[in-house]
Amino acid sequence: MIELSVGTLHFEGQIAIGKMRPEISIDESAAQEIYEACVQHYRDEPYAYISIRDNSYSVNPLIYINLSKKKNFSAMAVVTQSPLGISSVQIERIFFKKPFKAFKNFTEARDWALEILIEELKNGA
Repeated sequence: MIELSVGTLHFEGQIAIGKMRPEISIDESAAQEIYEACVQHYRDEPYAYISIRDNSYSVNPLIYINLSKKKNFSAMAVVTQSPLGISSVQIERIFFKKPFKAFKNFTEARDWALEILIEELKNGA
């Protein structure tokens, strides 16, 4: 597990799993910190990111414009039980031009992310 200024990050195979601290704001700087930790771990390998949103915090959806351009960042999933959290994902995904989906449990999110990664490998991306 890696401690970041905004939360924690750990890795399971080709999936990075982040859990942010309550009441923080994910802006361009925070997104870059998370991305750099993923690049350090995965190098040029494709990976998916799963955000476990148990805590309440804000995300600037504009961060996804730059993250969409990152070649090895293949997909993003958000795990949340909150109806507001699911609504937020609907807005955030407008800015992320790669697969992005909300789930109510981690297992579904992980299975979906693995499907995306397997498909990407099959297509030689």
